[in-house]
Amino acid sequence: MTANGSLLCDVAVFKAQMLNTPPKLNSSNNVQNSQIQIKMGYIKHHTIVVTGWQDEKLKKAHQKAKEVFEKNFESEPYEKPFASRLVSDIIKGLTNGQSSFFIAPDGSKEGWATSDNGDNARKEFLDWLQKADKYCDYVEVSFGGDDEHERIVRSKDTDLNRWI
Repeated sequence: MTANGSLLCDVAVFKAQMLNTPPKLNSSNNVQNSQIQIKMGYIKHHTIVVTGWQDEKLKKAHQKAKEVFEKNFESEPYEKPFASRLVSDIIKGLTNGQSSFFIAPDGSKEGWATSDNGDNARKEFLDWLQKADKYCDYVEVSFGGDDEHERIVRSKDTDLNRWI
């Protein structure tokens, strides 16, 4: 293990393990290829909940979330569309006209490209929501995974400097 958390691993052994085949050996019984660094990550869930009482404003925020998440994950090798996999439907509350939707965690380990795409999408969406709509409440939280720490990352109140 190196100081920055990367694990040194031989390319041939790594490929062999991923393909479930034995590594190719050269004439001196050494594994071929050079060493690479594999960045090890850890799981930290990030989710956003958005709630509002004005249906049109909430629908606008919901549509924007789908657009932002679709755009930020377009380079991913996973099945599309991404927005429908991460952005929930709008869920009607039982009273007072409150409705909500949430954006599920991306499921990636911290430091991996998918996690970075998720971080960028969450920031872009919340930056837009902060500027565009004062009628929706929102909170981004991180929790669980390998961290076992919960915290509010960002919310309407923190963006308005109500509590820091």
